[in-house]
This record gives sequence, C-alpha cells and structure tokens, in this order.
Amino acid sequence: MQKLLPFSSLRLGDVALATVPGEPITEIGWEIKKAGAQAGHPLTFVVGLANDYMGYVATQAEYARAEYEGQYTLYGPGTGAFVVGAATKRLVAVKPAP
Repeated sequence: MQKLLPFSSLRLGDVALATVPGEPITEIGWEIKKAGAQAGHPLTFVVGLANDYMGYVATQAEYARAEYEGQYTLYGPGTGAFVVGAATKRLVAVKPAP
C-alpha cells in the first residue's frame, strides 16, 4: 500500500508557511527556509507535524549517525532531500508575482 504525504504552503504577504507531515530536524528546516528565500519569500516558516505524521526527517548525515532522529527517520536516508524538494515545490507554487 502506498501512502500519500500531504505537503502544502501558504503565502501571506512576505510570509510563507511550508507544512511538513513529520518532524524535521533543524538542518532540514534551514534548507526549507533557504529554498523559501530563493523563491521570493523573505520570511519562510516551517510548520512541522502538519496534516499527517511520517516520523522524523533527518539529513543523510544524521541518518548515517544512527542516533535518535536518524533511527526514527522511517523512509530511509533520502527522506530529508525528498522533504526539502516537496516543500520547495509548494513554496515555488505560491511565489509572489513579479
């Protein structure tokens, strides 16, 4: 059975909210915020544990360390990159008009 994970974003003026259906570690949040800034959102906030729960979201390096967050990143070492990519797509979709 395949599970679909909901990602979304919302823009309110200069503020963008990117939702993640899990608990991203700090580094993943920083990557999402950086992607938001590159998409034209000077103030990007990450809303974790939104709409579903996929466990922790760790970077590949954190996953390899096999400490707490890495052990509970249930979808493997590529989870962090996948989540950053999915959040980035949603942030680009709501970018401000030029």
